[in-house]
Amino acid sequence: MSWGWEGHPTVPPGSTTVEITLTPQKDATLLRLRHLGLPDEAERRVHTEGWTRNIIQLAKVLTLPSPRGGGREKP
Repeated sequence: MSWGWEGHPTVPPGSTTVEITLTPQKDATLLRLRHLGLPDEAERRVHTEGWTRNIIQLAKVLTLPSPRGGGREKP
């Protein structure tokens, strides 16, 4: 998918690409995220920190039991 921020001077909408790959692994799924086309090391660092925070949050949500039975409990 394309990625960018409205009004951002170096990463405007559509200026970068985010690739997300989900791969089954035994009883889990491996999520691989690549953010391509960031203009410089500073943007790569900021986006790496942001994606890392978001993926950690996603992992926490995915391991919570769902009140409707759709979630997964921690082993």
